[in-house]
Amino acid sequence: MHFSRNTSILAFFLRSLQPWTFPASILSVLLGTCLAWKHDRKFNLLNTFLTVCVILFTHAGGNFVNSFHEVRSRKIFASCLTRSRALELNASWALWSYFLAMLAFIFLALLSEAEFWLEFILFSVGSLVSLLHGGKLNNTVMGEILACSVFGPFSVFFTYLEQVGSSDGHLSNPSIIWYSLPFTFFTEAILHR
Repeated sequence: MHFSRNTSILAFFLRSLQPWTFPASILSVLLGTCLAWKHDRKFNLLNTFLTVCVILFTHAGGNFVNSFHEVRSRKIFASCLTRSRALELNASWALWSYFLAMLAFIFLALLSEAEFWLEFILFSVGSLVSLLHGGKLNNTVMGEILACSVFGPFSVFFTYLEQVGSSDGHLSNPSIIWYSLPFTFFTEAILHR
């Protein structure tokens, strides 16, 4: 693999980004938005956009960290220079993804009516699990359990919270988790693809 052409870097970027895993996050956001509309009659387009940005950038960051660790653990490159460049690219893309997720979260926290402490806990746990699953916990049972429990129920709950503006909406927390169980299994299927 050579990085002399832009198309090679673009192909490497897409392979590292793993966009085929994004439906797990997108469907979770759609479910949280639908639950907020159905049970609370609340919908805010700007909050939806920012929530999608937070969740997708966090997801992308985890994918780049995963790609970084895969490059580091495998000897698939023609030269050490190419391998070093691949590590550098994945690290910088992961940092940018997490930075953009944090920036989107700050805007969302400023605009949303949700309790900041709850937003912050959900965002922090989601980012931490994304980072851990992309790195040390990748391809382990604990990593799979963490990823599925975050990218499913946490994403749905975070989206619902950002739409409704309070954890005192019409849906209880166990109900939201119950609704998100199919997405937990869907996420597991995507991760094992």
